[in-house]
Amino acid sequence: MANAAAKKREKSAQSMLSNTNLAFAIVNIFYLISHLASNWRDAFGYSLWLRVAIFGGLNFFCRGMILSSIRSGLTYELYFDFLCINLLVQFGTSFSGYFWYIYLVIPGYFIYQGVRRLLDWVFTPDPEEADDEVNYAGMSRKERRKEERRRAKLSKQ
Repeated sequence: MANAAAKKREKSAQSMLSNTNLAFAIVNIFYLISHLASNWRDAFGYSLWLRVAIFGGLNFFCRGMILSSIRSGLTYELYFDFLCINLLVQFGTSFSGYFWYIYLVIPGYFIYQGVRRLLDWVFTPDPEEADDEVNYAGMSRKERRKEERRRAKLSKQ
């Protein structure tokens, strides 16, 4: 059982590689057939092949990052999401050019994460300040006065 974790990761990487290759091949074939069927003159221009190169480059980049993440034992969810978005856009642009707008999800996600972290940083109290404040809600009047006297003594020292 030596090196079982590495063998398991390699098996997972090979499975992911075969699945992404299959999805990539199906979407690319459908994309090429649909665009060439609708406008066969497009095959002789650079526009179609440039789009195929862009989609292919993004797909291969995401696939490579997924495989290296799996082999390193790291998470790969973000790259997998990018790969799925790219395949969705490639498939969708076969029907409408407006599917390119789906790529706006990616910067939108990063803006959301940045704003969320900024707000968490701004509105999270410091642990030192939280210790100074005492929760008086569960205390009786006598206990509150006792605690205030104790704090006053500590602050004078």
